Amino acid sequence: MLDQERPPTAFAGQIPGLVWIYRFDADGTGQALHDCPPAQVSVPDDGFLWLHLSLADARLPAFLARLPLPEAALTTLVSRDRHTGLQADEGVVHGTLPDFETRFDARRTRRRRLPASTWRSATGWW
Repeated sequence: MLDQERPPTAFAGQIPGLVWIYRFDADGTGQALHDCPPAQVSVPDDGFLWLHLSLADARLPAFLARLPLPEAALTTLVSRDRHTGLQADEGVVHGTLPDFETRFDARRTRRRRLPASTWRSATGWW
């Protein structure tokens, strides 16, 4: 299973289902934050955070419900929709992107979905 194969991050136990987290600045330059201490993570004024979250973690819906997300974004993030699409609501871009897992030593390739939400805020919530 994908979650068991990834190395633990500095966020282990703090963000349920976190696969990875990136911060993007206004120029579109990304920086991986999975090894950064959580207290040092902030949303850039002219950028956004991108969290790749696994719906396999049963704690994820409750975690997302505590965030100040628009209802449409919350619905998207916990849905099982397999159609590709992005929406923007109240300053939040959210959607579903197809994700593929390929193992060359396996007999088949499995298709997985990638729930993604990106947002920016002057208050730095994530």
